[in-house]
Amino acid sequence: MSTTPLIHKDLEAEIRQLERDVIGLERQQKSLSPISYLPPELLNRIFYFSLSFLEAGGRSRSKVLPEDTRASILRVSHHWRTITLISPDLWTEIHIRDTTKLQYLDFCLERAKNAPLYIEAYLVNRPGGTKGRGVQHTLQTAAQRVRGVTLYASTGVLRHLFPSIKGYLHTIEFLEMGTFVFGFPPEPGVREILTQLDECQGLRHLRIDGFETLAFLALFNPSSLETLDVSFRSIPAPVTRIARDFFGFLRRVGPHLKSLNLVFLSPGFENAQQDAFLARMGSSPIKMPILKTLSLTSDIPGLLPALSSLICAPASSRSINIATRSSDPIRVADNPWQDISPPRGASQLPLPQVSSHRRAINKQLYPTRRLLGLHNHPRHGVCPSQRQKQARGDHREGEY
Repeated sequence: MSTTPLIHKDLEAEIRQLERDVIGLERQQKSLSPISYLPPELLNRIFYFSLSFLEAGGRSRSKVLPEDTRASILRVSHHWRTITLISPDLWTEIHIRDTTKLQYLDFCLERAKNAPLYIEAYLVNRPGGTKGRGVQHTLQTAAQRVRGVTLYASTGVLRHLFPSIKGYLHTIEFLEMGTFVFGFPPEPGVREILTQLDECQGLRHLRIDGFETLAFLALFNPSSLETLDVSFRSIPAPVTRIARDFFGFLRRVGPHLKSLNLVFLSPGFENAQQDAFLARMGSSPIKMPILKTLSLTSDIPGLLPALSSLICAPASSRSINIATRSSDPIRVADNPWQDISPPRGASQLPLPQVSSHRRAINKQLYPTRRLLGLHNHPRHGVCPSQRQKQARGDHREGEY
């Protein structure tokens, strides 16, 4: 009996099976999301931006932690997992909580290869927590790779952590520190912490939030500083020293600042303290020839008009934002921003006018407040006589 018919039947059966497999694969291909066709380089960028801990406004924090987002990406598909694991830039931001395991931190450090690292420790305050053990472990393991530190913790945790941070201050370019304990005089340990920041001579971005004194600024003068963001949640005695030291520091770093955000809140500030604080601001100009963005917020009567009369900013500044309580009678005419921009040559083209960007401020801090948005026209110098003509007051109630 010939075996040819059997072979033929077997081949036909195999062909039919392959045809069914092809149909199934085609159906699966059609069901794929368009994102599956994106090149790995573009997916890498999408993943990177999805890990941001800040909302689009730049101030409020996302409810979804970045480490959770990264874990979700790893679980979507083998393709996504492979791209994530081989991309060092997706692991350079080390996010640390009280519950973060050291094994996870070691895994992140390994995936980051030799790339610069940015440590973010935000939830390290829980009672009975680790007191930032993950921060210490990362600093000790990463050696000289740390370029940025964001640390929000209680004063006790800060005091415990800072000996570890001190050894890396000379490499840090980005430093953001804040305490959740407001309204009380700073403990000696916190003053010592702030004094040691004088070693951050390569700093480009500095944000200090919630410390009741910034005495360390008296000797602090990093020539590389471009962005300064300082929030006083209360101003304890001696107010004259704080005013003298801070505004002296501001005059020193002003010439190379590109962005400045200041918040002055003064719960329980007496009239005599207000007068003393304003008197020690000094009368010499605060020159900021390359400043691009400026934001001032205060509930101290008279502070914003006094400060604005001292600041010398170029007319090419992109935005100027002033926020105050409606009880403080600040007007456009009260803000004679002094223009120190160089004369424009014939070949210089005017930049387009840019409207103010309103930052999100906690509504509880300002139950009633008024925003004064000042818009600079780049063609003309900004001086006291021209301010009323050029500035447009945007008086609104509500959040900004």
